[in-house]
Parts: sequence; C-alpha cells; structure tokens
Amino acid sequence: MRNFWGGNEGTRQSDGRILVGGVALSDTLSTNLVVNNVALLAPTTALKNRKWVFILNADDADFVYIGGATVSTTNGFTLYPHQAAFIPISDDAAVYVISTGAAVNADVRVLEGA
Repeated sequence: MRNFWGGNEGTRQSDGRILVGGVALSDTLSTNLVVNNVALLAPTTALKNRKWVFILNADDADFVYIGGATVSTTNGFTLYPHQAAFIPISDDAAVYVISTGAAVNADVRVLEGA
C-alpha cells in the first residue's frame, strides 16, 4: 500500500508552506455540501490535478453514503455522523454522496488536494 502521509506532515517547509497529505495547504480546495436523497458529485467541480479527496460527514445525526454515479443508500459506502473517508483519486474520477431521504439535509465537507 502506498504511503500518502510523509514524515514531514504538518511541518512548515522552507518556503513557508505547510504539508497535508504531501500537498501544501495552498494547493487545497474546501467545499460544503447539503446532501439529501439525490446523489451529488462531491465536489461539483474537481480541483485541477487533484491527488486526493477527504469527505467528512459533518452531520450530527444523519448517515451519508459515498460511491459512483449510481450510489444509493443500499450500495454506497456508509459514513456515520462525524466519520470521514480519505480517497486517493485523480481529477478525472468522480465521487458521489447521497443521504437517506428528501427531508434530510446532511452536512458534508469535502477537502481536495493537488
């Protein structure tokens, strides 16, 4: 398995940058999503040259599910409240999120690194 977290994570580099996942914080993009029972692309537009995506279910009560374009609550990977997934991924690949119902507005945060 490839190690995505180097030995210098969280340390300030000589040029002033701080690395997270081998990526300078200046090379990241953060997005907030409100997720219900319609699958959403997370994020709607990928960061150019993306290397990874971190998806956090920031909701206090609702489950969200991640997967491909056909993700559903029965075939998706479950993220419990306050659970996250780190996914090594390129900018031409897609991750979708969905929640349990139309009345559910789950809070999801997405952080990408390039």
